[in-house]
Amino acid sequence: MIALARQQEAEHPQGIRYLVGDGRNLQLNEEHDLVVAAYLAQLCGESGRSRAMLNGIARCLKSGGRFVTINSNPACDFPTAPSFRKYGFETRVPASGGRARRTTGFFNLAEGALEIENYHLQRLPSRGGLPFRRIQLHPLAPTAPVTQGEAACEEGYWTELLSHPPMICLECVK
Repeated sequence: MIALARQQEAEHPQGIRYLVGDGRNLQLNEEHDLVVAAYLAQLCGESGRSRAMLNGIARCLKSGGRFVTINSNPACDFPTAPSFRKYGFETRVPASGGRARRTTGFFNLAEGALEIENYHLQRLPSRGGLPFRRIQLHPLAPTAPVTQGEAACEEGYWTELLSHPPMICLECVK
């Protein structure tokens, strides 16, 4: 993914640097306004490692800088949630497990299913001990009429997804 992002940057320069490193021990100066990641916090699999990564990211942010990530929604009970197959994905979570349960996500692509292993955190780290002045969750919410491809979806199409959101946006402000 990084190679593809760097290729896109070379073809259409935006001034973006793509770096690879351990989020718990980033070697960057405190100069960044924004760090964005998808499903990063829960890849750690346990609270201590997740907290260390959030501290590592915070060290790279200016005062007032933001870390924004999308993660599995800790409030979603995946074993009892409705099927999300009609939205193009499914998640399987073992019925038992600790605070961070290993999950398997299946994304239904035209070429076949893409399987991704992840962790579903039962709750996100609290602000206590973290150098963020605000940690806020933002639920899924359409901002415009939602369509699927070219055609508008039938009434109620998004109800199950929006009433049992499987993902949530986490915003941390330093």
